[in-house]
Formats: sequence, C-alpha cells, structure tokens
Amino acid sequence: MQQEAKHITAIDFSSEVLSIAKEKDIPSNKVTFLRGDAYNLESISGNFDACLANFWFSHISRARVQECLKQLHIKLGKGSRIFMADNVYLRALGGTLIKKENDEKTYKKRTLENGSKYEIIKNYYTETELRNIFRPYSNDLEVHIGQCFWWISYTSR
Repeated sequence: MQQEAKHITAIDFSSEVLSIAKEKDIPSNKVTFLRGDAYNLESISGNFDACLANFWFSHISRARVQECLKQLHIKLGKGSRIFMADNVYLRALGGTLIKKENDEKTYKKRTLENGSKYEIIKNYYTETELRNIFRPYSNDLEVHIGQCFWWISYTSR
C-alpha cells in the first residue's frame, strides 16, 4: 500500500537552506518550512508520525548523536516511521577525510562557489555502529549498506 503525506514540516537550522528549498516547485499548502535546531526540537510545535532525514546524520558530532535522537523521538509518537540515509565513506570521492588529535569526529574540506573554504563534520558509520545507535529506538530496524550510501528504516518504540 502506497501512502502520501498529508503535510510535511521541513526543518533546517540554516535560513539560506530554507530559502533555497522554498524556491522549489512544492505546493505551499503541503509544506511548512521552519527554522529549527535538531538539538532543541521542543521549539517546534506539534508532534509528528514520520521522519525523513537524508545526508544529515553524518554531520552530527558523535558525542551528540544520542542527544539528537532523543530530541527527535520526543516529537515522534510510538509507531512513527523513520527513514535516514547518508554517505558511505569512499576514499576516491568527496575529498580528503581529516582526523584531528584527541577528537572522535572526522571532517571534510568544502569549498563554496565564492571560493571560501570550510572544514565540516563528516562522520561515517559501519553497519554495526548504525545498528547499535538505532536499536534502542526501533522495533523493526532495517540497515542497508550500499556502494555509495547507507539507509536505515524503522518504526519507533
């Protein structure tokens, strides 16, 4: 059975990212764009019955993953569907992976169109790590590791 969302609430901390998203050809009666902080979702009103988070999880500091997931699951009811996807580490793609002494995070260098350069958090996970992270929140965790991407899907407890 295929289902369609009645309404989508899109949340991002970056006003610039939200502006870009608003320019897409998306019916305004179907999507609400909100500026929000994944570490403080209580500021977002309402509760939700599903979550889609793609290419975001790798940018969370490993030390704050549980904090983020707890915030997410406060907003999701029991039986909510969750789907996340992100990159698998490929040495040949995406630039050099940077490791810093006494820091569990890994980083990548990014260059913007204007030429400015930044180091961003970019963590990669094994299947075992993903299972250990998401198992406490899940009744039916599925973990798939592909050539370029991983994805997880589950129903919340």
